[in-house]
Amino acid sequence: MTKEERIQNEIKRLTEIFKDLSENEFNSSKKLIENLAFMSATLDDLMDIVNNDKLIVETVNATQTFTKENPALTAYNKMYANYIKGLQQLISLLPEENKKTNNSDEPDELISYLKKKNKRLK
Repeated sequence: MTKEERIQNEIKRLTEIFKDLSENEFNSSKKLIENLAFMSATLDDLMDIVNNDKLIVETVNATQTFTKENPALTAYNKMYANYIKGLQQLISLLPEENKKTNNSDEPDELISYLKKKNKRLK
């Protein structure tokens, strides 16, 4: 699946979760949803790079050797922090009763998604 397809799937998924927002809130959150979808797909790509590469890289120039964190890991950490902030902002738009997990046997979709993302980090 291409990155654009993954972004579009994430936009659809987030739109479905937040469809019950008022029309004004939903319209104002569209760009945030698009950015979160982009970040989600990019985080997955960065995670693949980090998982298949070294976390510490050596840079050699004419006179010295430097050891530094993999740039993909640095980008991942910064983007993940922004992703979480964006999700929190989006979740804050939900009515209070929607923020609580339901008491049924069905897991809350957003909570399940966040737990899945968090497991990838460990």
